[in-house]
Amino acid sequence: MKTSEEMYNNLIERKSRYEKMQAQRRRKAKAVFLPIISVCALAIFVSGILGLSHQLNEHSDVKPTEFSIESTNGSHVTQADTRMETRPETCAETSIDLDEVLFAPSKEEVGPDEWIPDPGNIIMSGTLETESTKGENKDKYFAVSITVFHFDFVEAYQEEQHDKYMTALNAPILVKYREDYEIWVETVVRPAIPEENLKDEAYMYNFEEKWYNSKQSYDEFDEYWKEHQNADVWDEYLEARRTHQEAWDEYMDYTVHENEILKELFSADIEAEMQVELDRLKNLGYAIELATDKENTLTGYLTGEQLYSFPCSPKHGYIINWIGQEEPLDE
Repeated sequence: MKTSEEMYNNLIERKSRYEKMQAQRRRKAKAVFLPIISVCALAIFVSGILGLSHQLNEHSDVKPTEFSIESTNGSHVTQADTRMETRPETCAETSIDLDEVLFAPSKEEVGPDEWIPDPGNIIMSGTLETESTKGENKDKYFAVSITVFHFDFVEAYQEEQHDKYMTALNAPILVKYREDYEIWVETVVRPAIPEENLKDEAYMYNFEEKWYNSKQSYDEFDEYWKEHQNADVWDEYLEARRTHQEAWDEYMDYTVHENEILKELFSADIEAEMQVELDRLKNLGYAIELATDKENTLTGYLTGEQLYSFPCSPKHGYIINWIGQEEPLDE
């Protein structure tokens, strides 16, 4: 068992690491089920490309309000205010001449590490967006994959794990400890610095950047704080530190094995949700299927018109990529 000093020495460092990890985790959370969701998401993606192109074409009957934000890699985030009940002109049962299908001339994918679409939004590879919105490609089919993101039950579980750790971190006695540390620095330590040192830039740099919030400073504060608290408060602090350490270790273990844990818990639920999304898009006339080689992905053929007017569900976000001829499509 770690001593209380060891347990708290790196609190600020761990907290900083945690906050950075949280930012990464929230990005990944949206894509964490990429392997599982990809199978169904690709079908949705194909559907969306057909509808999306329809809206961009100036001859489209229904043109939704649309905006596009260019990402750092040249891809675009597109949100279309399209009614989900709008039915594209091309239905899934339509015979598609594969010789006429447009395949990606080169591999260009938008991945979840680059940008995770918010619910109700689409991220489309730049080349696909450019080609699918050309007037001459309005009725031409594009081979696409659609990856689906965001599942309510998954994100609820992730927030639960996050809240468990934050509850332990913000135990009242630990909050008091951190507040008292700041008071101690400002009322005891800083006033004791000789005036000549206050004017010494090198000294103050070491104080602010190296000593403050360091292991040494917390070791010194522990001694001071213990002397100024009664035994019950100190014991409460030690117990809270142990609880926090256990919560930290558990949360780190969850973070490292997040994909495996989520897959074990929610695979069946995600597959069922993907089937619902596939059925919804098929009923709207999109020629898509669940991908067999990728999770949470759909694949199929969508016209430029269908890509432009892709009927996003407000529950999910979508990444639509253009597929090359060498890549398998589930038909």
